[in-house]
Formats: sequence, structure tokens, C-alpha cells
Amino acid sequence: SNDGNGVIVLVDSDNCTFSNLTIASNYCSGIDCIDSNPTIQNSLIYNNSNHGIYSSQFSHPEVEYCNIIANGGDNFAGLGFLPSHGTVVGINANGDPCDAYSNIFTDPQLVDHLNDNFNLQPNSPCIDAGDASSSPDPDGSPADIGAFYFDQIAYAPPEFELFLSVDDPISVPAG
Repeated sequence: SNDGNGVIVLVDSDNCTFSNLTIASNYCSGIDCIDSNPTIQNSLIYNNSNHGIYSSQFSHPEVEYCNIIANGGDNFAGLGFLPSHGTVVGINANGDPCDAYSNIFTDPQLVDHLNDNFNLQPNSPCIDAGDASSSPDPDGSPADIGAFYFDQIAYAPPEFELFLSVDDPISVPAG
């Protein structure tokens, strides 16, 4: 987070790929694309004062498998986006509403964004919501959205077995 834009992509940046970023709580836009055509994937663009992503007239960013939410202006602003960016038309692999590019627009369930802790909580829709063809997270699970993956091995609930012994029959009254 800072007092300006999160990322500015300048002229002739056609072959840039930004992946697994968390761009949050910036004073202006999360990303400004100025006469450039970057690919932005598996990234969280959250709570920026201005737009999520701004695209100038001659920019055409590819934005896929991102979570873009709670930005002061539009999530997608400017002239360089296709009309289908940001329009919910389906659901992603996790069952969350998404646009045609698998972008979601829902609370990322961060640990404590007000104190710059952008780690994902166990119920985050960003877990396993990245591009399935991307490299897996370090825990071997599908790619998460954002810079901080959720370690599903470290968090795994303990396994236990429950054995019951019933000598007398149990009756359950109707109603």
C-alpha cells in the first residue's frame, strides 16, 4: 500500500506478465495501463482509492483469474477493456460467480488488511481460484489468487476416528 498508484505499466510494455500480486490500499488506482498490453493473472486488486485497473485508449490488458473488489471507482475503468470484463456470466472452479475470464468480485477474506496483513483466511474465495495451468502453490494445491498463498497442509484440520459402542437399542421419538 502507498500514497499513489500500485503499478503503472507504461508505453510498449506488451509482453509483461504480472502474476500472483496483491495490490491493495493504494491512494490512486491499483494498476494504470498506459499504451501497454500486459497480462495480469492470479492477482488480488483490492481496496484502492481510485479504480482497480485503469486502461488508456491504446491499452488492452488481459486480466484473468483475478479478484478485483472494493476499489473506490470502477474495478475496470478506461477504454481498453472488452465489455465482458467485469460482467458476471458464470462460475469458477470454486463455485463463485465470475466473468468470462474467471475474474471474481468478492470479499477476499484477508486476515487483517487494515494492518497490512494480506494473508488469506481459510474461507477465502481466492484459495485454489487461480489459473489451473499456472504453477501450483508451494503446498502442491492449485494456484491461489494474490501474493500470499494459503498453506493447506499447515492448516489441515486434525483427522480423528469416532467409535461408538451401543449395547442397548436407541429409540428416537417421532416428531
